[in-house]
Amino acid sequence: MPKYFENGAILLIRGFKFEDNPDEQRDKILIVLHCDANNVFLIFSKTTSQPIVPDEDLNHGCTNSSERGLSFFMFKKDRTVGENDFSFDKDTIVTFIQNTRKVPINYFSEYISNSKLSILGQLTSTEYKRILKCACGSKVIPKGVKSILLKAKAENQEST
Repeated sequence: MPKYFENGAILLIRGFKFEDNPDEQRDKILIVLHCDANNVFLIFSKTTSQPIVPDEDLNHGCTNSSERGLSFFMFKKDRTVGENDFSFDKDTIVTFIQNTRKVPINYFSEYISNSKLSILGQLTSTEYKRILKCACGSKVIPKGVKSILLKAKAENQEST
């Protein structure tokens, strides 16, 4: 399995092609939650300085509130979350709805061959477990994806 798809890898795609608007291309950050022989289960993150959740919910970590319709994980800017002191330079909100997906590994072939896919960092074991636990607790992740993530979470707990 390529290093790109190790659990907790933080990936950057330069010139990402959006499904709903293929003419629009921007850089996109992805976080790998799990990978099997054929598929990568990952989150497409939103790095933004624009408020998409209320200020009182902007804390590092997990927020899953079905009453308030919130389901996300937030990485506070400049907080070390990865190996080699990796941190995000902006508040990075990972919303689970519509952003947690199962993607065939071959989907990335063009990005890899054109050197547009790179590894920004690797989450620490603690941060990886926190975001995986948060994703598994979300009610907005598709069932097929969630069942795989629950298995990955159980395997991860057994290995520690």
